[in-house]
Parts: sequence; C-alpha cells; structure tokens
Amino acid sequence: MWRDVERIGHEHDAKYAMLLDLLARLKGQKVLVFSYYRDTARYVYERLRADLEVAKLRKRLGSPRVHCLDSGVATKDRLNIVARFAPLESE
Repeated sequence: MWRDVERIGHEHDAKYAMLLDLLARLKGQKVLVFSYYRDTARYVYERLRADLEVAKLRKRLGSPRVHCLDSGVATKDRLNIVARFAPLESE
C-alpha cells in the first residue's frame, strides 16, 4: 500500500495534514497514534519518518522520535519501545 500512495504529498492527504497540525500543537508531549489497520499505521510511520527529514517540519514538531508498533514487531522490540515511551509504567 505504501508504494501506491507515497507519491501523494501530505498536502493532498487531509487526515495526515490534520495529524501534523495536531502533533505541532502537542509539541514536546508524548503522543500515541492508534490505527485499526496495520497498513495505515505503517503508512503514517513511513510518511512521518520521511517528512521529518525536512528541517522545517522537524523543528515545527519538536524533533519527535517516531516508532511503529504492530504485530510485525518482535516481542522484545515491542517491550523496549513501550519501556522508552512509559518507563515508570513498564517496571
């Protein structure tokens, strides 16, 4: 799916543009984005990683660290991601 839509800029993806606006407003805070569909989660993850290469957007969003956590991620890696996101709750 990602290959089919990667040519679409986020200026043509209203929901993605709204997500970027929301992330800009939440700059510096921890944010979880949930999706029912794994392909959608991976699309958002890949799109954010690519877009964060642009310094202007990275600065606007506060240089966030972005991770994707789905059924394709090994259990050990999932636990590490959760522990980094919420270290006190992971103990």
